[in-house]
Amino acid sequence: MRSVTAQEIQQAARHLSDQLTEIKDKKERRGTEVETPFGDLKYNRQFDRFLLCGLEKADHEFGLHCIAHNLRKINQIEMKKVA
Repeated sequence: MRSVTAQEIQQAARHLSDQLTEIKDKKERRGTEVETPFGDLKYNRQFDRFLLCGLEKADHEFGLHCIAHNLRKINQIEMKKVA
């Protein structure tokens, strides 16, 4: 039977604490980085369903919506620079 030293327990606890901190940071960033474009499309642009049929066509349609979203963001940034 193997015995575990206090040092090994502390090292494992530190490792788990570091992992937990990293996961919390990722979760916090995800809310602002990922969910914002979907919320904008759904509520501000009234995008609730695809107009085209088929997975490939829907993928292209969603890509166009993403491009439009990014262009709007770039335009807002450029307008702030001018003002």
